Amino acid sequence: MIIDCHYHYYPSEFDVEKKLRDMDAAGIDKIALIAPICPVFKSEPMSLPMRFMRLLMGKAAFYPLLKKLFCTFRGDGIDILGEHVPIFFVPGNKAVFDAVAMAPDRLCAWVTVNPARQSEEEMRREILEYADRETFCGVKAHPFYHQYDVTKLDAVCRILEPLRKPLLIHLPFDSRDAILALVDQYPKVNFLLAHCAFPYFYLIWPELKKRKNIYVDISSGCYVDAKMARRAVDALGPYHVLYGSDGPYGTPNSDGSVDMQAEYEFATKLIRAEELRAIRKNNFVFLTSEQ
Repeated sequence: MIIDCHYHYYPSEFDVEKKLRDMDAAGIDKIALIAPICPVFKSEPMSLPMRFMRLLMGKAAFYPLLKKLFCTFRGDGIDILGEHVPIFFVPGNKAVFDAVAMAPDRLCAWVTVNPARQSEEEMRREILEYADRETFCGVKAHPFYHQYDVTKLDAVCRILEPLRKPLLIHLPFDSRDAILALVDQYPKVNFLLAHCAFPYFYLIWPELKKRKNIYVDISSGCYVDAKMARRAVDALGPYHVLYGSDGPYGTPNSDGSVDMQAEYEFATKLIRAEELRAIRKNNFVFLTSEQ
């Protein structure tokens, strides 16, 4: 069984009936959907810059350059390689859960929140609206694109703690100490860091290894190549790594949809067979079931 823990829902790309057929063809049993943060943009041009970034990570002198390349926010969006991409600041969770309701045995969903635009009470109402559904798997936060300090997720953790569901986070720059402090403050909340803990990657893994309630996903060939995924498993162990594709960003089919089989094979080709059961299924089941 293969569970994709990280896939963004765009109605134009995710026709449920067709996607179920594509899942069957690719051997994907379940997908966890996330509300989109921005319009779909082609991820292939990002591959070379991201490879360049991974080479420079760990060298403090290059951080200003990296932040300038990947954190140029302007107005309502972000500039990526010369293209201005709008950011969606209001999470579209209803559309995601409506899609999931069409195939609840094959789809589940994260509730996306934005503490920079929502009060704690607004986030509580948003989360609790879906929390009693079997298809609710946890909460997604994107402090990188939504441009807020990780400490603002303290309110989200207070809501999540009694629900026993994980918090999936796309970290921003300058958040290393803040995320570790938050993880320590809420030992009953499981944290899942997207894209192998981008933008820190292996620089933060030794600290993650010391903590039982923090995990990474290996989503997106844009951020994580097979070597990075292999290094993450070696550093954290297979029980703290989850498979995700970051679809529909990835290898495209002729119709514009993501090639799910190609993405899975690309990300996991250096991971041993005995490790894959945990990474592609069991870890997600453990994190999203009430413990």
